[in-house]
Amino acid sequence: MYEEAQSFPVSFDWLVISTTQSHQLQGDQEDTYALALFKLGARQAAG
Repeated sequence: MYEEAQSFPVSFDWLVISTTQSHQLQGDQEDTYALALFKLGARQAAG
């Protein structure tokens, strides 16, 4: 997973950071939403 992450675009890293911050600020209510965005980003990066 870590090695694959190295090939991801910077925008994917930003997505992970932004969703992590969103989870910290918004709380558990946003957890499912952040997880959905993470999976979507992973699918797009995998092509």
